Amino acid sequence: MEHFDDLEWDIFREIGNIGSGHASVAMSLLVDGKTHISRTETLLSSPKDLMKSEFAGSENVDILHLGINGDLAGNTLILMVGETSAHLSRLLLEKKGNRAYVDSISAIQEFGNILVGSYMTALSNLVHLSAIPKVSNFIPQGKRDEAIGALGLGSGKKTLAIKTQVMNTDYGLSVIIFVLFDEGSLGKILLRTKPKDILVIDSLEKAKMIKGLLEEYSNLSIMHAADIASAGKVVRDRPPHLCLIDEAIMKDARLSDLRKAAGKNASIAVIGKAQPGASPPGVKLSYLRKPVSKERLIQLIDASGKPKG
Repeated sequence: MEHFDDLEWDIFREIGNIGSGHASVAMSLLVDGKTHISRTETLLSSPKDLMKSEFAGSENVDILHLGINGDLAGNTLILMVGETSAHLSRLLLEKKGNRAYVDSISAIQEFGNILVGSYMTALSNLVHLSAIPKVSNFIPQGKRDEAIGALGLGSGKKTLAIKTQVMNTDYGLSVIIFVLFDEGSLGKILLRTKPKDILVIDSLEKAKMIKGLLEEYSNLSIMHAADIASAGKVVRDRPPHLCLIDEAIMKDARLSDLRKAAGKNASIAVIGKAQPGASPPGVKLSYLRKPVSKERLIQLIDASGKPKG
């Protein structure tokens, strides 16, 4: 994971900012008080290392652990520093009219469920992938080593950790949120957040239709060319990741012209009513059946390559 470039590190930090912003709002509503968040940090670590060494020398830390399932998988750790867990349980149990909690532990666990649920909902809305928190596990002070084995967090395998601190000074609350996705999930997040250019070689109406299908994906840009000749001019300064070409235009195109029009590293998909035959020698074609399926279109975009000019 050391191979992440500057843009990718920035993306993960921004994800932390968005997720923790929603978690901070949820916390302020739960405790009826203002909260603020620290600058989001990214680091390479494992749950085991975080639980053992992030707060080395300090036993005054309670922890909530929530696994993450769905399209994205990983772990979330909420570290409650000092008397945070005691203050939280008191605030939640004493909240006027509150009968939802059996005891202080259930109150703290529900606090974790709501915070991480808010964080993951914001992330899911951004990348259009599910990230579903499991029910939280409360790990009291002095039980970290025991919990590592019980929760299956002891492998020590490093992954990218997104760290943000949420605080409420009025009640002396300090909560540190660590989100750790597995390597496959990190790749999925980047696929849905890194900028990608899509070239549509077809009518302007078709390009507008494609753009409409993808309007909720803010990282995607749609370019248009009416034919092979004009496509070559479009890609000269901006090589696309994916080229979508109408089957009628494809039939009249020479292989060399098609590759030049699409850019030498772009993925190419033919839009048509019938499945074409074998791809021409030297070029791999995908297929997008009419009427265009949004799900299939997203699959092609996720699989598209990185242009190199």
